[in-house]
Amino acid sequence: MTVYVIAMIMWIDQSYKVASNQMLYTSESLCQAARTMLVDSLRRTAPTNVDTAIMSKCVKLTEDDLMPSGEKI
Repeated sequence: MTVYVIAMIMWIDQSYKVASNQMLYTSESLCQAARTMLVDSLRRTAPTNVDTAIMSKCVKLTEDDLMPSGEKI
């Protein structure tokens, strides 16, 4: 099993927020398309009276990233 998720860091002035759209994508191309639309929408609606920036990436997760049952985080 391989899935992709969108990971984002959004800066507004001196603060930041780590975010995701909480979706799983079955291919990198689907993830990249969704990421592009999401970032474009965020840029269009970003406040203009403060400094803003967005970093985003599609992250690949596989079975190797699973935590063994019972392992504490």
